[in-house]
Amino acid sequence: MSSLKDSKSCRSPDVPEEEGEEGRSSKQRHSEEKPQCEQCGRRFANARNLKQHQQIHTGEKPNICSYCNKGFLTLSNLKAHQRIHTGEKPYSCDRCGRCFTWTPTFEDRSWTPLMKTD
Repeated sequence: MSSLKDSKSCRSPDVPEEEGEEGRSSKQRHSEEKPQCEQCGRRFANARNLKQHQQIHTGEKPNICSYCNKGFLTLSNLKAHQRIHTGEKPYSCDRCGRCFTWTPTFEDRSWTPLMKTD
């Protein structure tokens, strides 16, 4: 039985490779220099991820809430924030039925829903 590590490893150079991310082979991806942030040295898989990361350093927050004008780095964070204004709670707990604006994290088993006790 192969381990998870083996199943994720790249093929040997003599085995034909399937094209993956952005139409590049694994060999091409590994041989390319990854884009690097000039301010902190962190490397990224592609230029798009580097550009988004650089907004952290510049303070740029291009996604603006139409309700309160608060800025967000990512569109997904903006959409989650806007649920505060709309009252939308699209996520529910299978255990207790409570609804949430963000996805509750149940990996932390010490978390329990607040229950009213009379």
